[in-house]
Amino acid sequence: MKTIGLALLALGSSLGVSHGQTACANLRPPTIPGATILRTEAREVLNYHTGGFEAAANGCVINTWLTHGNSGDEVLVRIWLPLQGRHEWNGYLNGIGGARFSAGECTERVSFAEATPANLARLGYASVCTDAGVGHIQPGNTITWAHNQQLLRNFAYLSVHEMTVIAKAIANDYFGRPPSHSFFFGVGRGGQQGYIAAERYPKDFDGILADGAYVDYARTGMASFWPYLVQHDRGFVDRCSLNAIAEAAIRQCGGFESPDCPGFDAQSLANTVYMCPGGRRVTITAYDASVWTSLHEGPFGNGSYGTHHAIIDSEWATEPPNRSFFTSQYITDFLLNDPDYDYSNIDQDQYMTLWEQSVAEWTAIWGTNTDLAAFRARGGKFWAIHNRGDDIVPVSVAVDHLERLRDVFSQAELNDFYRLTIRPQAYHRGYWYWDFEPRGDLASLINWVVSGTAPSV
Repeated sequence: MKTIGLALLALGSSLGVSHGQTACANLRPPTIPGATILRTEAREVLNYHTGGFEAAANGCVINTWLTHGNSGDEVLVRIWLPLQGRHEWNGYLNGIGGARFSAGECTERVSFAEATPANLARLGYASVCTDAGVGHIQPGNTITWAHNQQLLRNFAYLSVHEMTVIAKAIANDYFGRPPSHSFFFGVGRGGQQGYIAAERYPKDFDGILADGAYVDYARTGMASFWPYLVQHDRGFVDRCSLNAIAEAAIRQCGGFESPDCPGFDAQSLANTVYMCPGGRRVTITAYDASVWTSLHEGPFGNGSYGTHHAIIDSEWATEPPNRSFFTSQYITDFLLNDPDYDYSNIDQDQYMTLWEQSVAEWTAIWGTNTDLAAFRARGGKFWAIHNRGDDIVPVSVAVDHLERLRDVFSQAELNDFYRLTIRPQAYHRGYWYWDFEPRGDLASLINWVVSGTAPSV
């Protein structure tokens, strides 16, 4: 990975601007209803290198901080624009989502935090992200804003909308024309942000890509705790054993899109020897089979919020979590308001009580619904992607949400604006630089919006 190298041009660069355009250093955000701009910094960045790509990025980087009323919040909005004279703007704006309990990775460090917007600028996109005023939450740190109403609103939906309004205006000032199309890409928490943006602010984005989304986090957040709850009393199962059962289920059931596979009995594999990767052998036990069945069926015993036939590639579902296990943070910091609570004491009765509490108290903040009619009516396109082996957000969540959408829209209407693609990978994915390359997922979404060619399911 290359060391970050920033070369800041002097203000009033010789690169210059054309008539009707504003120089980078002079860019300022528009007035935002309900918010006050605290300060803005704009600078030109040359020869920016970071992990994931070899070619240098050159951009106009604008940092804006804003606040709301007397709440005391301080929200960062960061915009990267392709530097005129160095990169050709393709006319597109791309919003970047967050992860876990971070609204957007906008800190300057060697990660996708800077690789993503810088890479987008290199490829000709204007891009924007926000920290929603909550900053970057390191795994295991107490979520101090869990009961701050302004920060909750920022995190759940408001800041993504405000960053988009700001970015569209600044792009217009810098390039002398507004974005021709605006897109949003998010993974996990970022995927959830995409759903909520389509519901609450249907005019913000023309296309949204939501990968491994925390659809309806009031329930999904609790579902992620289910594998731990099933196993913590009697012991955690070797993931190789669980995967052996999953592979057998996939072979017999012919796929993974549906939890229904009445002919498969995991107990039939008890005492079977299985060869694991690396040559290690395991013997599947009756307990292993019972755990797999419980994970598969989910907390309600019907496949809803279960792992389906997931191939598990993460220790999160097969080893005891610790404070960095962000689902436990949701329970302790948000639901119980007690970061020091020992979540290992939670039994199934308390778990179901907490589930009900989560739905009752938190759906209004970050629940997702099927109200996408306005987004569809204005021509928006929504592409949901989910990995079969996602053991943080079960693939059943995406399948169930599609079924709820089918209760609202005809299949022809869904085909017009919504796609769910289930991929065979065995992990909950992150942000990768190749998503934005010419043959990446973002390019496929853009092709759908601009040319009408939907991505293959």
